Amino acid sequence: MVFLYVEPMTSFKDIKKELLRVLNESNSSGKVNGHQIPSDPEQVMLGAPVDHSDLSKGWTSLASVPTNDNVTAENVRTTRAGGGGTSANRNLDCPQGAGLQDGAVLAFKFRSNETNGVNGVNGAGGERWDVLLPSYEEEYDDSQGASQNMR
Repeated sequence: MVFLYVEPMTSFKDIKKELLRVLNESNSSGKVNGHQIPSDPEQVMLGAPVDHSDLSKGWTSLASVPTNDNVTAENVRTTRAGGGGTSANRNLDCPQGAGLQDGAVLAFKFRSNETNGVNGVNGAGGERWDVLLPSYEEEYDDSQGASQNMR
């Protein structure tokens, strides 16, 4: 697992750069789950959960996640001349602009691995995300038994 804390107005490009830096520092092989870590932040895709309360339901590419105003980050990239309070002049290239809440969980994958048939979690539109979700059983081996932990 990788945990990054970022400010709400940090650009996704900077977040991807930081993610790559951390991955390279923590994986001397240059690979994550068998996938080569790219050097270009543009090769990193971020995904938001389809259902924040059930991560096993999959992920959807952040480029298609609706913002607070139901405008996607992909289809609004310009600002309106003269200002104004519309969603079009908001910075959508950041967690706050994408409508993400504090403490949001995101997945990542590398563009070069998009078509690989990895065992992952399906996302919206059949998109594959190589996300390993820890389970309670994996974290706490049942062979130890809960009663042993309560002694």
